[in-house]
Amino acid sequence: MKQTTLQNLTKADKIAKQILNISAVILFSMLLLWLVWSIISNIASSVRADMVVKSVFKIAGGVALSILLLSVVVRMVLSLFVRSDDENDFEEKVDYVLQQKKTAARKAGQKSETISVLVGLSAEQEEMVCRLLRELPSHINSPQKINMAEVSHYLTALRDLGYLIDKDKYNLYAWVGKITDKDLPQFNHFSEAYPSTTVKKVNHAKEKITSELHKLR
Repeated sequence: MKQTTLQNLTKADKIAKQILNISAVILFSMLLLWLVWSIISNIASSVRADMVVKSVFKIAGGVALSILLLSVVVRMVLSLFVRSDDENDFEEKVDYVLQQKKTAARKAGQKSETISVLVGLSAEQEEMVCRLLRELPSHINSPQKINMAEVSHYLTALRDLGYLIDKDKYNLYAWVGKITDKDLPQFNHFSEAYPSTTVKKVNHAKEKITSELHKLR
């Protein structure tokens, strides 16, 4: 309820600001027109026309001035409850920075809690497998994101070779993020892509992994 009231006040303040700007422009324009008319009337004047024009200017000017003053008063009152645009911009920037820090802290926490999913490999071989995953091509549109299809082929190959345990899918998800140090897709997208069903590419990944492991033996 409080948030809704604040939003309504903010909206009213923006409307009052627009009215204030418009009325100020109108008033300024009328002053210019009045000066132009004064110059023209001095050159060739008609008493009747001059009186009509003066009456129109007085009425219109009075209305514009009244609206201007009313808008000023309304904005002064609303300023007691509504923050300025600069304050809103500053708060949005602060919120953005805090959100980025929370995201970084959450990622760091996930990385520190992950458990290696690799089995049956020496420390040297595990490092080789991790390096292999890190060196896979990134997402075609963003070098900071993993190429989920490529990663899935190699994860599936490691599982089929008996070098990877995937009972805990979330730990696998976090582990991939930790060793690749790249942005991951959402967990449900990760689960949909792994394990890979592209047999040909999985077999190619198996051959690559087996070849690299043989080099260390």
